[in-house]
Amino acid sequence: MEARWKVRDGDRGFDKVKLTLEALECFSDMKSLGQIKDFESLPEPDQDTFLQYAEACARFSQSSSHSHPHAVGALIRAAQICDEIRCLEKRDELLHVAEVAAKQMDRAYSFARTQEKGIPLRPQSSDITTAQQRLKQEKLLMERFKDRPKILEKESRPPVHYYARAKKITLTEMKEEERRNLLSMNQTRPEAGNL
Repeated sequence: MEARWKVRDGDRGFDKVKLTLEALECFSDMKSLGQIKDFESLPEPDQDTFLQYAEACARFSQSSSHSHPHAVGALIRAAQICDEIRCLEKRDELLHVAEVAAKQMDRAYSFARTQEKGIPLRPQSSDITTAQQRLKQEKLLMERFKDRPKILEKESRPPVHYYARAKKITLTEMKEEERRNLLSMNQTRPEAGNL
């Protein structure tokens, strides 16, 4: 397993992670020595420098998270430094990036850990993922518009009219029960009834 971490990393991404993390550690040391109070008290050029180091650390860690086991740890340490200095927006962003990088690393190495319990061998199908996303969005909308439930009511679609051979044909939306019944029926070939 150790040999798998040593993949070909052309741009030496993890070395850059270590360098940017060392630069962020300087800010942490300055904070512990009492030279700086918090992020807001820094002069603007120093704020820009700190944010650039944090952003660089995030990018290089994310790009090397598939091949280096300590990339996620570096991201979490950078988020801790942001928390020490009270740069909360960047801290939240780095924690989110760390979560994404951890999932990426888990996907990259799940095949090597099949004995562990709870690790899915293949990813979820897209319809399960979209259904979960739809439920999540519906919950968010219900929370947001709980004082105005009329907004979330589903409007019934108007019937569609079209004409064929001088006859007016109206198509209405199929009811959910009918649709479910049709889908549950055994589908037979159309020519099977003509035999």
